[in-house]
Amino acid sequence: SGDIKQVRRLLKERLENLERPIKGLIKSYIKPFSKYSKENRNAHEALDINDYIMRKYNVSGDLK
Repeated sequence: SGDIKQVRRLLKERLENLERPIKGLIKSYIKPFSKYSKENRNAHEALDINDYIMRKYNVSGDLK
């Protein structure tokens, strides 16, 4: 409830200023959201390229 613009601004500020690690499905995130700028376009993306992996199944159905 309340002014949606103010609620969004407060949420954004709180996410950008998290102090404790956040336990996620893949890892624990330390300050997963930083302040957005033209130089830091991925500021609100908690995952980066190192968090992804490609796998494929072999003929036995096992992951390689």
